[in-house]
Amino acid sequence: MRFPNAVFANAASSMKSATSSMKNVGGWLPAIRARPRSEAPSSADGEAVPETPSRRRRVYRVGAGVGGVALLGATGWLVFSNLSAPPAAIMTVPVPSVATVDTAQPGLTPPADPSSPERSLNEVAATEARPNAGIVVPSVSAAAFAGIAEPEAADALPQAPDPALVEPRPEGPLPRIGPDGRKAWQVYGRPFDARDDRPRIAVIVSGLGLSPVSTEAAVRLLPATVTLAFDGYARDLEYWVPKARQAGHEVLLTVPMESADFPYMDAGPQALNSSLRPSDNVRRLEGFLVRATGYVGVLTHMASKFNTAGDKLRPMLQALNGRGLMFVDGTGTDDNLAPQIAAELDLPRAYRDLVLDDDPAPQAIGDQLSRAEAIARERAVAVVVARPYPSTLRVLSQWLDTIEGKSLALVPVTATASRQFLP
Repeated sequence: MRFPNAVFANAASSMKSATSSMKNVGGWLPAIRARPRSEAPSSADGEAVPETPSRRRRVYRVGAGVGGVALLGATGWLVFSNLSAPPAAIMTVPVPSVATVDTAQPGLTPPADPSSPERSLNEVAATEARPNAGIVVPSVSAAAFAGIAEPEAADALPQAPDPALVEPRPEGPLPRIGPDGRKAWQVYGRPFDARDDRPRIAVIVSGLGLSPVSTEAAVRLLPATVTLAFDGYARDLEYWVPKARQAGHEVLLTVPMESADFPYMDAGPQALNSSLRPSDNVRRLEGFLVRATGYVGVLTHMASKFNTAGDKLRPMLQALNGRGLMFVDGTGTDDNLAPQIAAELDLPRAYRDLVLDDDPAPQAIGDQLSRAEAIARERAVAVVVARPYPSTLRVLSQWLDTIEGKSLALVPVTATASRQFLP
């Protein structure tokens, strides 16, 4: 265990005091040994008291006892006085509470609640029932996005939800297929000219809603043809999703699913899980779907294990199909059954071809974008997923300025629906 510097300072002071005490004791004993008989102790009436060997032994024992008590006392003070202080290895972090803000006021970011207490993550996880309790979000400031040029303003998408595409529930509204057959993935999607025969690249920026600064930067600094995916555990989706649609962005909702690398990769307490009954997984799915409206479909998060359990995966995909939603697979593993089952169900679908910023260095992101261009030219469609890192948004902004000159089309993800070959 590592101790703060203050502990070592206390230890040094305590040992110095103990050493001083021992020096004093050491000074008494030679003085007693060297005392001449003429200085022998006297009785109360002045008569000399003879110094016997047994008396000398008692004096030595008393001196040694005093020294031992002083040493033990100093050691005990050193140890127990520092037990009340928290070890340096334990840290507390503020648990942010983001308040809902009137979306009619443009440009506002939900403010942090200054009354939020500081608690350890273990305490949060043990006491909070909120779906986002204990989430740790990397800190980033607005200054990290300075200098990124804003794109031209785009037309806002129609207001959502469409009442005909909503199934009211006590927990919140669920999407449904309208009486006239209209589906959410088509109604809420961003329009795209289907006659454009250029190779298509869809860019999805995921993990939004957790960091207000990163989320606002993605909404404001990326062109409307970039699809934004909001984390299912994020707070204030009722604020962020309409704000994204107001800026013209098509929206996905990210749903966490069981990872093969658990616990190293933990999808969270409400993730769809292969150990649960299909009905329980559908219930968990609906628990995420009611948290927002106006999205076109679902992007999977992790899912490397869940997507290998066909008997658990199929009911979930059937539920999405029955609600008129698109399925975007973000897994990218070789043993993934989702693409095949989605095709069998005729579910509108897309599959991630690559992640732009596993390595967030600008050069690495640029290399991945070059790979995406090559995939699009070879297969007619490429779907890439990125995160709202400052380096990602900066490189994307520069690359997007060049895409028109490369005879490539940047498209919303709905424009790639069911156009990819099975991986």
